[in-house]
Amino acid sequence: MIADISSWDDAGSLIEKAVKIFGKVEILVNNAGVTRDMLMRDMKESDWDKVLDINLKGAFNCCKFATPHMVAQKYGKIVNLSSRAHLGNPGQANYSSSKAGIIGLTKSMAMEFGRYNINVNAVAPGMINTEGVRGLAKYEAVVERAVKITPLKRIGEPEDVANLIHFLVSDYSNYITGEVIHITGGRY
Repeated sequence: MIADISSWDDAGSLIEKAVKIFGKVEILVNNAGVTRDMLMRDMKESDWDKVLDINLKGAFNCCKFATPHMVAQKYGKIVNLSSRAHLGNPGQANYSSSKAGIIGLTKSMAMEFGRYNINVNAVAPGMINTEGVRGLAKYEAVVERAVKITPLKRIGEPEDVANLIHFLVSDYSNYITGEVIHITGGRY
């Protein structure tokens, strides 16, 4: 299924299609995200809007349409992808703001939906060896700099993040909600 989650209607249709196919929605992982990195002085309104619309509004939209199903069945697991960038990075005012917003959304939702046995948590990865990172113009230098300041002396692998998400959507995490778990190799 393909949808523009920044669109209220598309996000609603996406969740309804999932319910039609699977009969219910028990797990939602909000992982869509984009960057438009540049210094604030060079940032256009469209650069700000695009990042916030997909990263934050898109997560909200999907949660908005998935939670009624989870409330009705009195069960659900939601994992929202933030980033260690929520702490702020130069040239990422839009991205850092969207990822900090994910944390606020996560904590608010955990308080609102806990009574329905819905767990809502956030994962905040550091530098992960993804296609997007490998496509950076100065990839080698960026990784080298990150490794120097990371206590585990490596960047993360996609499996590191996937394993954490798997834990958070499993029954092993039934008493965890409203948390932000950093997966950064110790880099803050």
